[in-house]
Amino acid sequence: MSNHPAWMAGHLPPTPPPRRPGLLRRIADAIGGYTTYCCPEITCDVRVRVRGLEPGEARRYQELAADHSQHRRKSG
Repeated sequence: MSNHPAWMAGHLPPTPPPRRPGLLRRIADAIGGYTTYCCPEITCDVRVRVRGLEPGEARRYQELAADHSQHRRKSG
């Protein structure tokens, strides 16, 4: 359920856009052939960095990074 008026339905994105790694991480990934997936939750620090995977396996890691309900906070 949204806090927005009904007339705004369809005019707002349903979820925030996915977070992207910073510029330096993207440059390092490009040089090393890596891909970094980040959790879309702003307060979550989970990142999954992969290299040399087949598309199906890479998709699994992308989904893992995006599923905030599976992420645990560090204790201590």
